[in-house]
Amino acid sequence: MFGVLIDPTWLQLERGEVRPVVLESILDRCVVLSSFWPVSPDDTVRLDIDGFGENCTVRMRWYSANPPDDRGIGITRKRLNRKIGGDLRGVG
Repeated sequence: MFGVLIDPTWLQLERGEVRPVVLESILDRCVVLSSFWPVSPDDTVRLDIDGFGENCTVRMRWYSANPPDDRGIGITRKRLNRKIGGDLRGVG
């Protein structure tokens, strides 16, 4: 799982998004990605890895110094869930 997360070329980008870069990584433990959105360049997404192989889980945390209102938070959570959860599941 770690190898996939440190090479985010598997992400399906939508209009207005940019491919994130890896800002930090700890082997088999976590990966911190830069923002997907140019309008929020300081946002980060931390992916914590627990376990190995088929028993692996990934916990996603989004950090923003300037979060949007409640509606915007909901939209961002949904987009990240679809992006990380859905796209990552498709990497087989």
